[in-house]
Amino acid sequence: MRLPEHRYSRTEATRLLCAGVYQDAGFRRRVIEELLDHRERPVAPPNGVDVLPVLSHALRRPGRRRERPC
Repeated sequence: MRLPEHRYSRTEATRLLCAGVYQDAGFRRRVIEELLDHRERPVAPPNGVDVLPVLSHALRRPGRRRERPC
């Protein structure tokens, strides 16, 4: 079963943010921290960006080391 495509999943902003996680390790860590490490607060709806592909790229980055144990 496939989920419906998000209306912002093909925007240039989403594409550039996905590419950014491969270019900047600090940005990659911040994406993971903001979207996963703060479970007590909801993620604000982004304007013009689909954050799920960005997070997906941040989590599957080749050579990624775990920053903290689960």
